[in-house]
Amino acid sequence: MNFFSKNKLKLIFSFFLLIYLFAHLLFFKLGILKSFNTDYTEPVLMLLEGNLSFINQYGELWNRGPFLYPLILAFQLKTALVFNINALYITSLFSIGTILFSGFILYKIARLFFSENYRHAQLTLVLYLSIPFNIYSSSMPLSETPFGVFVLLSIYYLLKGFLNFNKSKYFLLSGVTLGLALLIRPIGILLPIVYLLIIFYFFFREYKRKAVYRMLFFAFAVFLTILPWSIYNYIKTDKIILLSSNGVGSIKDGHKLYHKNYREKHEVSEHVKFIVDDFYKKRETLNTLPDIIDFLKDKFKEDKWAVINFYLYKAKRVWFGLDSQNIKKERVIKIFSFLYIVLFMIAMYKVFKKNNREQIILLSIIILVTFTFWGMAILVVPLLRYVSVSYTHLRAHETGRNL
Repeated sequence: MNFFSKNKLKLIFSFFLLIYLFAHLLFFKLGILKSFNTDYTEPVLMLLEGNLSFINQYGELWNRGPFLYPLILAFQLKTALVFNINALYITSLFSIGTILFSGFILYKIARLFFSENYRHAQLTLVLYLSIPFNIYSSSMPLSETPFGVFVLLSIYYLLKGFLNFNKSKYFLLSGVTLGLALLIRPIGILLPIVYLLIIFYFFFREYKRKAVYRMLFFAFAVFLTILPWSIYNYIKTDKIILLSSNGVGSIKDGHKLYHKNYREKHEVSEHVKFIVDDFYKKRETLNTLPDIIDFLKDKFKEDKWAVINFYLYKAKRVWFGLDSQNIKKERVIKIFSFLYIVLFMIAMYKVFKKNNREQIILLSIIILVTFTFWGMAILVVPLLRYVSVSYTHLRAHETGRNL
């Protein structure tokens, strides 16, 4: 990297650091800046009290999610306590720093494909850091933020492995970083399969045995990274829990939609009401995945179009949905989402038109990762932040490099 490019990169980061700091000051004035995430109240309080076992006073193990994000959040709050400063300062700086670092990884990904042209990578960085969703989401501690860092790192190392196929270390690093991402959010549980399919499809025909070894290196790295948490769960509960025990709870929540006090009620079709209202009536008896599957089977027999339209509705909501279901905010998000999707479609067309193998591989990763998060979000609660990891990070890269 030459002197002028380094200076320009520093200028970009300095500029957006000021933008994010100003935004956080505004969030503070508006009273929406937060330093805690109530989804993790129990484990974080245990950690702050010195209880590292995640076992509460009743002898129950907290495993509604993996352990890593409560640890990250507790560390931030503990730092604030030790230095006797407002926790908002620590959590805000962490959120801002994490998003800026995500942008840097995205920049590095772009540089893998544009080693001679810095402008494409810099434009990618600017597009990503200026996305309104990123700026707003930094106002509160969200597990998606560090999760996105590790997902991007896993993609970066995977692409490094593709460009240096003789070096197995990149596939190991990709597996470890993806494993760490899963220890923050289980929603990425299908990503290891996606990565393995990409390695197999693009490299098995040419490399065969070496491709199999790379796939094994990657798979074992992911498996060994998450294994200690899975073993700990089994020792304490006598149940096989890979990452989280809250999978069914999230699926149930995704069927409630407007049946929550803090959510605004949207006008929905009769088909959607047919599924949601009946599910809510029977929610106390639907406590396992087989229970939910049987419920959907019965509904499908009664009215298959109701089930189909229910999931189509959820699929649509993923691209703009908020947990609050605030109609005004979602209307604004729809506009931005539409603009970014158009940019992505233009970029995707240009990549296919060039028919460059390396760019096709990158585009395949982008599409498959995006569809993986989309599908998982449809199964649970259809929220924009569940797809934002791929939707904002990777789309910014693809549009930036082709404008």
